[in-house]
Amino acid sequence: MKQVYAFGDDKSTLIDDDSDEREPAFYVDQTLVNFDEKDVGKAWRSEDTETPFGFEYISRAVFREVNFGTDDEYGERVSIDGKELPRKGFLICRHCGKLQPEKGNRSMLRSARPAARSRRRTLWTASTCTGNSSRKP
Repeated sequence: MKQVYAFGDDKSTLIDDDSDEREPAFYVDQTLVNFDEKDVGKAWRSEDTETPFGFEYISRAVFREVNFGTDDEYGERVSIDGKELPRKGFLICRHCGKLQPEKGNRSMLRSARPAARSRRRTLWTASTCTGNSSRKP
């Protein structure tokens, strides 16, 4: 077979997402930029004193986008890079690093079933490692 044709009207060939039953969730994320002073090159600024504007050329920088957990008011208020926000964090397993379910959300256990080994070579699954969790922002 070298070539295939498909015929259909626009309405019947579109993908429909009406069966999606997930709840929308919003997260607190922040983009952080790190660079060394030696990587700062030239700097420019406008001559206009009423509307100041300037920028620096930085030859090398590291951009990190960090997800601090769900966006709600329940969480420790932490200041990072001058922004103080409630940062709930995630419940993770100390042994395998897998995300653990929130209280009442048992549906995540099925997706976290793959086994992980701790440093002592003990086999851990989601059902055994949920008690060894810590909240990390």
